[in-house]
Amino acid sequence: MKRLISLILALVLCLGLIPAASAHSAPAVSSNIDDHYYINAGRFYHPIYSNLAYENGQYVRAEAIGSDLVVEYYDQNFKFLSGRTIPLELPVFGGVRMDSDYNFVVVGQDNPNEDDSVEVFRIIRYTKDWKKVDHASLFGANTYIPFDAGSLRFDRSGGILYIRTAHEMYDTGDGLHHQANVMIALRIRDMTITDELTRVLNRNYGYISHSFNQFVRVDGDTLLAVDHGDAMPRSVVLIKYGRKAGEEQFYGRVSYVNALPIANSTGHYNDTGVSVGGFECSSTDYLIAGSAYDMSEKVDLMYAHRNIFVTATPKKNFTDEATKINWITNYAESDNVDVSPPHMLKLSSDRFFLTWTEDGVQKYCFLDGKGQLDGSIQTGGGELSDCVPILAGNNAVWYVTDRSAPVFHQIQVISCDHSYENYRCIHCGELKQTPFTDVEKGGFYHIPVLWAVDKGITNGLSA
Repeated sequence: MKRLISLILALVLCLGLIPAASAHSAPAVSSNIDDHYYINAGRFYHPIYSNLAYENGQYVRAEAIGSDLVVEYYDQNFKFLSGRTIPLELPVFGGVRMDSDYNFVVVGQDNPNEDDSVEVFRIIRYTKDWKKVDHASLFGANTYIPFDAGSLRFDRSGGILYIRTAHEMYDTGDGLHHQANVMIALRIRDMTITDELTRVLNRNYGYISHSFNQFVRVDGDTLLAVDHGDAMPRSVVLIKYGRKAGEEQFYGRVSYVNALPIANSTGHYNDTGVSVGGFECSSTDYLIAGSAYDMSEKVDLMYAHRNIFVTATPKKNFTDEATKINWITNYAESDNVDVSPPHMLKLSSDRFFLTWTEDGVQKYCFLDGKGQLDGSIQTGGGELSDCVPILAGNNAVWYVTDRSAPVFHQIQVISCDHSYENYRCIHCGELKQTPFTDVEKGGFYHIPVLWAVDKGITNGLSA
């Protein structure tokens, strides 16, 4: 009996050490406005703190604020429904991914003593209602500071989750902690890390140093990545892995294209005058969007004026020579226009939404599958943040905070002749309208009311 009581007390004490989620009844306040800009004079990006998903007719906000992850739910009209605060398990935030079956959070911690027993990366798997299932860890991993001077992005092929980020590495003997990219492959079913790139290699194996922004994409069975390199190489580099997407290992030789070669100094000259904002795949090409200065000019890269570009590398001709650079804007320095990095959203296999700000004014346009302007540049009424727009029904949706609760913005980006199945459009996902003005679109009773009308159970109330 005494042993049983001791075990129970020990369990209670252990559970007391696990941070618990807590509910909150109002939207959390933060400030993410203009966080899509690179920091430190345009040198490098940062983890994406503000994330948005559209699930079961609701919007889900997942934002890292201080030492917590804030998760909030909003209805179709952006009305706050509920929220909870989940303490981060390690002190440095890396990223969030909300999939259809699980949610994932990546965190880490600094390793100032270069100790191989220190857990520097932790990938946590949650259920869709944010209950922790399990996690995977990397220890040591040649990591001095995780996620440093870079971002973190995910993609998935079946049961394999790919994570691409950055780190400062162990002292290489010259007294310096050089920065480079990191790649991780995770088998989801048992949360096993099956492959990882954390050591020093060369670009023939997908290693880029320094890498100031990272993207990873799965295109069918092709695994791709993009890095913003300042030295080795000094370009926006597009990488195609030799191994197929979905395999547990990605290590091996890669093919790469210098999609946007960057002029001027190499070595320790970190300023590039370039920012990368998006990477997507069309049916024919790999598209990279960003902002950059005119490479033919000799300028101070910290203050160079920029224009919006989209590079297009043909899938069937994966070479530097075949890659085309499409300039979406064409401002001269005398125009004195400050252009931000863009966000890019895939609408279909050959149509994309691109948005950026010019002196704080939102602009947007549409692109075809070759990354070329389709139509004219338009002016929007919103602001931008590090929250990447998502597709919800026919609209691109994102949110911005300015020492405030979220302000949601949306732009209609799809025109659709609806074809409904189970009361939802099979093309754009929009719910079928009911014949009743008092049925809130997207409310929990919306589909049951449609069903009742279809079955002849009700047709509303008479006068």
